[in-house]
Amino acid sequence: ISDHQSLPVTAMETMRRWGYAALWTSLIVWSATLPFVLTNFQISSWWSVILSVGLTPPLIVSLISGLASLIPMPEYLSSLCVDTCTASLALIQTTTSWCSDFTWSRYSTAGTSSALLLLLYACLLISKSTWITSLRRVAHTMFVVVYAYIGLSIITAGHISNSSSTENRMRVRFVSVGHGCCVLITFPNGSTWMYDAGELGTGKNAAQSIQSVLWHAGISKIDTLVISHMDKDHFNAIPHLVRQTPIERCVIADATVLLGRKWPGFERVLRDAGIRIEQCRTGTIFTPTTNTKVHVRFTGKELVQSNDNARSTVLEITIYDQSLLLAGDIEGDGLEILTRQPINKTTVLLAPHHGSLHSSPEKFAAWCRPGLTIASTGRHRIPTRVITAYSANHQGLPSLLLSTHRHGCITVDFTPDGIKCMPLFPNGMDQSRR
Repeated sequence: ISDHQSLPVTAMETMRRWGYAALWTSLIVWSATLPFVLTNFQISSWWSVILSVGLTPPLIVSLISGLASLIPMPEYLSSLCVDTCTASLALIQTTTSWCSDFTWSRYSTAGTSSALLLLLYACLLISKSTWITSLRRVAHTMFVVVYAYIGLSIITAGHISNSSSTENRMRVRFVSVGHGCCVLITFPNGSTWMYDAGELGTGKNAAQSIQSVLWHAGISKIDTLVISHMDKDHFNAIPHLVRQTPIERCVIADATVLLGRKWPGFERVLRDAGIRIEQCRTGTIFTPTTNTKVHVRFTGKELVQSNDNARSTVLEITIYDQSLLLAGDIEGDGLEILTRQPINKTTVLLAPHHGSLHSSPEKFAAWCRPGLTIASTGRHRIPTRVITAYSANHQGLPSLLLSTHRHGCITVDFTPDGIKCMPLFPNGMDQSRR
């Protein structure tokens, strides 16, 4: 009887020891890889220490049952394996989703330099080696010092991400997608709009960058998508994004529907994904919140003979007596018509045409008088004329020009007290890291 009674106790003690060892192993691996993860992905989660242990059993079950379902067997057994695999994967997804919504679940930062990272892991390698015994103690000390230095720099440079926060602000993220465009606008009520999503290329890399920013921000869906025009570097990430991120509706200009040659194919992508399509025209006004207005400044329906760039949909978003102007690739006849309209001083401007000379930077800057201009650029250098135009004082007020290539994802908060600009790399990114 004594032996039978001790069996459960022995089993529990074994599980306790295994769990304790697994947690310690997970913590050691997490700590050792943390500098690398933060430097390359700019985000980490302390939940992963626990989840990597807790989700190991359902992960093993899903792998075994998934592989077993491929083996010839009676139908009822095959169905059982498939159902078991599906249930295990659902458990993993539900658990990770719940943890990602938890307060203070993620920590984001710009990370550290590649040189420091290389030094850190070189010291770790030497301190654990058996062939350079004379340097092991020195390497171990250096590893501790460098790790502590990196830790302090990461803590001071980063911030805790809490997807449940409901601050009285409009947060705008200018995503770094290379030569392309994507702007995410999250209004005070939590709804998120996306202006353009594309790159020069297949759109897959841009979609990955956008998806990373969405996950980091705790955004699980896009309420409204606005595509400025039918150039691929402004929309080709959408077919990839819709596989993972639900999009409620797409607001598209009347000019694009009537004159955009690529619109029919893109429309099929939207309809296949179940996205509601809504047309807008010059003068259309949306009110995402009671104190926020989205004004469609221009669509270019009358420009039948012009190109898609000239028919870019231009949005002006106003909140707290501040404004955000999104100008697509506006140029030529479209820019001429747009700049005849009266406009108040622009607080933040998305530079038209990625900061290109084609969009008459001097004329455009003099018209809207931006306080902060952000250019969504690739590796090409911004022309000096563009820098001068958007960095010049307008009516005695200072201006600033930033680029997503140099500064990474740029976040701008619009609050009752003014705006706060938070580039991922405030002093500009080390170009060797691209």
